[in-house]
Order: sequence, then C-alpha cells, then structure tokens
Amino acid sequence: ERFEVSLRTIYRDIEDISQAGIPIITYPGGNGGVGIAEGFTLDKSALTHDELQSIVLGLKSLSSVLPNASLRSLLNKLSPETDRFIIPKDDIVIDLASFYKNSLAPKISILRKAISDKQTVRFEYYSKTGQTVRELEPYFITFKWAAWYIFGYCRLRNDFRLFKLNRLLHLEETGETFTPREISEKQLD
Repeated sequence: ERFEVSLRTIYRDIEDISQAGIPIITYPGGNGGVGIAEGFTLDKSALTHDELQSIVLGLKSLSSVLPNASLRSLLNKLSPETDRFIIPKDDIVIDLASFYKNSLAPKISILRKAISDKQTVRFEYYSKTGQTVRELEPYFITFKWAAWYIFGYCRLRNDFRLFKLNRLLHLEETGETFTPREISEKQLD
C-alpha cells in the first residue's frame, strides 16, 4: 500500500535483485521482512570510473555538512582507495558547509530528525525586518546556490515558508507532532 504496488511486484523485484547476485535474506514473523545480507558490498566493477567518481563526489559533498558514520562507511565501501577517485588535482570540489559548518551540521541533524518524526521545531529567526520566534512544521531541507534552507509550514504566518539556516538561532524540537499538509505546486515553486 505504501508504495502502491502489488505483492506480486514485490516478489518479482526480490527475485530480480537475487538474480543480480545480491544476497537476499528473509526474516519471518510479525516484525520480519526482507533484507540484504550483512556485510554485502556492491561490486564496483558494475560502475564506470566516471559514475563512481560522481557518486563519491556527491557523498563527500554531503559529508561536509552531515558528518556521520554511515556516510563514511559508504564512502569506504565505494572507494577504499579514496585517492584514486578524489585527489587534489580534481576539477570539482564541493563543500556544502561553507563558513557555517560548525553551526550548520547540528541544525541539519535536528531538522532531519524533526522531519523524520514529523515534529514541529521552534527557533528565533533573524531577517532584515527584525527578530521573530517561529514554530515550523518542517518538510525538507534544501541547498540553493550558496545557502541551506528549511521549507515548512510556518504557524506564525499560517503559510509555507523557506527559512535560511544560518539565520536560525536556538533551534529545538517542540515534541509536538503534526500531520503533513498538502503542498500545492504553486507553494513548492
């Protein structure tokens, strides 16, 4: 129901994954399911050098603001000899953290958790018109040009808004959950 596919489609996809050489394990019971065998790594020879370099570049870019063990682990799995793919003479290096790395990473972490848990957040917001306290139903984090933003439903303005992360102070989860609202194409634009 969640992915709007039939059970037959799921079984067919599991069979295709298994035939591709990826070891599938099933777990019986109420909390059971299907998973990939622990310790399995993708054969990097399935990717071209340019494809692998693009993936590693993207992951390294994300790790500049999302320093976590799973990203480091994935980078190591895809490129254990990292210097072979990302070396100082590369023509593109992306640092998404800019000058605000120390303040951005914790904010992004709090916001990702709030989005996942569907919890509102509260923060002080500074803009050219002054300082306000906002409560937000967060939907997604976005990077636009040179800055990070959070998009969500602002309860002060009763509308969807985009807030620049480096203008947020005292960001905290409220513990209050929310039901996601319908977002129109116009609001997303």
